[in-house]
Amino acid sequence: MEKVPNIRFQGYTDDWEQQKIGDITSVLSASRVHKDEWTDEGVPFYRSSDVVSAYKGITNEKAFISQELYETLAVSSGKLEKDDILVTGGGSIGIPYVVPDDQPLYTKDADLIWVKKSAVHDSKYLFTYFESPLFRNYLISISHTGTISHYTIEQVKATPVALSGIEEQKQIGAYFARLDNLIALHQRKCDELQKVKKYMLQKMFPKKGEKVPEIRFAGFTSDWEQRKLGDITKEKLSNGVINNQSDEPTQIRHINVINMYAPDRIHIEDLTYSNYGDSELKKCNVEYGDIFMTRSSLKPEGIAEANVLLDSGEFVYDDHLIRLKVDKTFYDPMFVKINLGNQMIKSQFIQKSKTTAFTTIGQDDIASCEGMFPSIEEQQRIGSYFMRFDNLIAVHEHKHDNLKEIKKYMLQNMFPKK
Repeated sequence: MEKVPNIRFQGYTDDWEQQKIGDITSVLSASRVHKDEWTDEGVPFYRSSDVVSAYKGITNEKAFISQELYETLAVSSGKLEKDDILVTGGGSIGIPYVVPDDQPLYTKDADLIWVKKSAVHDSKYLFTYFESPLFRNYLISISHTGTISHYTIEQVKATPVALSGIEEQKQIGAYFARLDNLIALHQRKCDELQKVKKYMLQKMFPKKGEKVPEIRFAGFTSDWEQRKLGDITKEKLSNGVINNQSDEPTQIRHINVINMYAPDRIHIEDLTYSNYGDSELKKCNVEYGDIFMTRSSLKPEGIAEANVLLDSGEFVYDDHLIRLKVDKTFYDPMFVKINLGNQMIKSQFIQKSKTTAFTTIGQDDIASCEGMFPSIEEQQRIGSYFMRFDNLIAVHEHKHDNLKEIKKYMLQNMFPKK
């Protein structure tokens, strides 16, 4: 192992040391608790699944044991304390959890391994070490894999850990804790915006059999009208061309299936370059406001995923996409893109699709599906409203992804290499 990492905080120059976890702290297990001893309330009982859920930032259904049972078990096993670490030993192995406070908490042996706090290691640092490539590569080398992987108490004790001085550990642990908080913040913002968007989509489009939505902008009172998707276009729905990607920049960009999954619109900077020329460019005839939809999906609910091009330039599009060129005199492209994801239309796509190895849908099937449409002015208001939602979601997703990349890079460089 190298003696220092590539990146470290200013003022630290001492070599790092390699120790074994069992040499710097106690590694324990708790007395087993059986499922029939769980209760509806009392002392939280942490299982491996709880640690994994906490690590992923999702909610898990909690289990409890009685206060009386906790006190009895604690006599033989001891009590978990603030800054102790629980590490998963079965299933998704090596996932850490730092005990946040001294409130009563119990855990189970075998599934979770209990690493006590000590004076020579910082718990946030050790939590981060369990995420580092240095540890993950070691774990792969020693884990036993059958129907399930295991990371045992003896293996934890023997696990090498790279240690700097305690003050440098604290700085590293605090740095990654801040990164994790920022990543979680932007994920929460995305989740909250998605929930609000889903709610408004349900309220701002008419329910089946109705002609007006529950919520609409002031000044609009006319009934929405039902239209077949084939009737709102300037030309017949069509497929594109086989990807002929260029490794060098060209004048023509290729719209691909992956570009359908940006939350707001198709972004030019995400498109690959194409080696095609004027003939294919003319055949595709891509224009501002064109809408593209996926022809196939592994799952029925993923069929006909749509996105819209709101830029001008020279483009071709993939043969795995179906292009819907709306008549922009009467139909707003952003509104149509949003409407294509509405459950009323989406359910028709699923009904008309065909499933073998993949679920697929054809041009004529899409053209025959029906949706509800208001006046062009109301479409534009609704399209702009949801575009702002999508832009906000895209901003937080971009920040979330950038922060995760920063964390990945720093995990590779703030620990000594093997």
